[in-house]
Amino acid sequence: MGKKVGRRAQLSGDFELPVPPINVTLTDVGTNRPFNNASGVVSFEYPPNQLPIISYTAVINCGAQGTFTEVGTSSPITIIGIPSNAVGTATVTATNANGTSDPSLPSLSTTFTTVPAAPTGVTASSTTTGPDHSTAGDQTTTPGQRGQDTVTWNAPNNGGKALSKYIITSSDTTVQPGGLSSPYEVVGNPPATTINIRETMASSQTYTVVAVNANGNSLSASSGQVTTFFAPPSFFAPPNFFAPPNFFAPPNFFAPPNFFAPPNFFVPPLFFAPPNFFVPPLFFAPPSFFTPPRFFAPPDFFVPPNFFLPPAFFAPPRFFSPPRFFSPPRFFSPPGFFSPPRFFSPPRFFSPPRFFAPPTFCIPENTNVLTKDGYKKAKDITTEDTLITVLFDNIPEGDSACTVGDITRSCIEDVASWQTINLGNPTYNESKVYNITERLHEYVVRINNDEKYELSQNEQILVKRDGKYILPETIDLKIGDEIVSYNNDSIELIYIQNIETVPKESRVFLIYREPWGLLVAESMLAYNGCNVNQTPLTN
Repeated sequence: MGKKVGRRAQLSGDFELPVPPINVTLTDVGTNRPFNNASGVVSFEYPPNQLPIISYTAVINCGAQGTFTEVGTSSPITIIGIPSNAVGTATVTATNANGTSDPSLPSLSTTFTTVPAAPTGVTASSTTTGPDHSTAGDQTTTPGQRGQDTVTWNAPNNGGKALSKYIITSSDTTVQPGGLSSPYEVVGNPPATTINIRETMASSQTYTVVAVNANGNSLSASSGQVTTFFAPPSFFAPPNFFAPPNFFAPPNFFAPPNFFAPPNFFVPPLFFAPPNFFVPPLFFAPPSFFTPPRFFAPPDFFVPPNFFLPPAFFAPPRFFSPPRFFSPPRFFSPPGFFSPPRFFSPPRFFSPPRFFAPPTFCIPENTNVLTKDGYKKAKDITTEDTLITVLFDNIPEGDSACTVGDITRSCIEDVASWQTINLGNPTYNESKVYNITERLHEYVVRINNDEKYELSQNEQILVKRDGKYILPETIDLKIGDEIVSYNNDSIELIYIQNIETVPKESRVFLIYREPWGLLVAESMLAYNGCNVNQTPLTN
């Protein structure tokens, strides 16, 4: 009888598939996890006295919200990229030289939480001085006195944990009477979505709002600029400046009953009273000499309806027709006379992303760049510095036609078309700066409402999209892309929730380094220039 082999060869064990891991647990990380980028920790045990295990594969199943997988060599295994508020369970398989085990029994279900989403719809408006922020004594319209701004916003998704407060920060850092100063907080369960803030009259400021839950702070959202009013009822009171009922009041200016009152002006019984003027019985016997009905017959001599017909001589609706002579909607119609969207419409008059996009990889002056001595602002980098750069297998080398200070459009397009499924063999190098080119840009691309994540419109950073790693221009980034981030010699992913092109005049820099590698800018991996010297890229 032959020797049994394969899974049932319990004695020798030479051909056994591994048994499933046991005691699988799943834990939500929560703290400081970005919105819609939750993290779960899968812990497990493996029975003793088994063949050596090469790797373990942990899978978190969140049903309709997706399945998330990570491979590791030991317990625990951390998985990221899970949507906020998702509910899932975890299983683990083990792999040895003979194959992969069946999945373990699933863990208990867990809800994944993150920080909140950023608030939306942030608006700021100015009102008269209110009770929340009044000062002692009389308020005046003199600049320097205190007015009040009202900031409102929409409550965001709470990330799976109840919102505890909002933090509102004003660009005006002046300490107001009573010791109030930015930032301000709105606390509650749930917290309100509006606040009145005392500000200096005639000053202009913007506000940012951050939502807070037990896991941490959301990204911030900003209002437009608002100028605190000079007590609007005194400075500009439209009802007094333009009040049609007082300026032109037809009943007072033309009141037909007073100006022309036919009963007083022409009263036939007083002006012509036949019984007093001509009394036939005393002066003359009317039947023979004078026949009053023919000589003086009021109906023939004076017929009031023909001589004076108020409707024909004076017809107020024709002489004075307020709707035609004075029609406020046509004479003064603010939407027609001044319509800001037509008079000044920035998106049509000037569209920075497409109209002005010089083909250059550039880092803004205040962006922190990693050197071997730590982070330094781009504007402070010199040819005496040595940068920490990152390389992967198959990284694109750019265009051989590029020269120092001149990056070709072909180079940008070649880099943008590159993609890979895996980032193989990462290495971290020291690269000497040998040349720096400076230019002036009027716009930057800001990521996740955070000024530290600002780049020129054509800088190319390493991101993950639809399971592939690419190097798109920042102007072509999309919501949902994940930025590949270098942090303490490890690679992490930052989920992109917001992208905007911001008018901001800034010096930008191309930093040429040797050996060439991806530059670390605020932990982002930026192409910035290219391998101008075309030296081999070796890891």
